[in-house]
Amino acid sequence: MTSKKTRQVLSILVSDTSGTLLRIAEIFGSRGYNVDSICSGSCEEPNCQRLTLVCNEPPNNIEKIVKLLDQLIDIYDITLINPASEITRELMLAKISFTGDKLALLNDLREFDAKIIRDDDKHISLEAIGTAYTIDKIYEIIKKYQIVEISRTGEAAIQK
Repeated sequence: MTSKKTRQVLSILVSDTSGTLLRIAEIFGSRGYNVDSICSGSCEEPNCQRLTLVCNEPPNNIEKIVKLLDQLIDIYDITLINPASEITRELMLAKISFTGDKLALLNDLREFDAKIIRDDDKHISLEAIGTAYTIDKIYEIIKKYQIVEISRTGEAAIQK
């Protein structure tokens, strides 16, 4: 019997050296686990980066992954973030082909605090920051227009 897949968020403190992300990805990929979101950047520790990985796997699979990751020399700390105590944010930039009523689009996006960051005769570029759920909702709104390009950062997470 397999455990139910659940959303898991890992915060991993790693050395800022080449190949570290590749070794982490290999551990997931070699076991057939998919990473839904990855976000990496500078953090509070010098010469380190913080990776936030989001995946949907049974808890027992994540326990195995954490044990394997813990053996990598470039990993200093791994935290499985409890969903009840997480703060997550994701950035989405979107460019849509748009020649219609901008007021209608703004009304659709008002509740999400999405911002128009560039507007010309043919395109509107948007910026949205929120939880993955919020970003998904914004995507549902804008997909009725012609999407030219979308870029999402993946979720960054900290504990409350």
